[in-house]
Amino acid sequence: EHMYDRDADRDFRSMEVVIGRLRRKIGEARIETRRGEGYRLLPGDPA
Repeated sequence: EHMYDRDADRDFRSMEVVIGRLRRKIGEARIETRRGEGYRLLPGDPA
């Protein structure tokens, strides 16, 4: 649900790097970027 506490210092570039690596592993279409909110994991192919 959340990655940081509200007062935590955030390094957004490191988060982008982690999300990029995750997208390469599980597929680009599985992670949706929600501007101003964060990221959302979408259901995968049940195959």
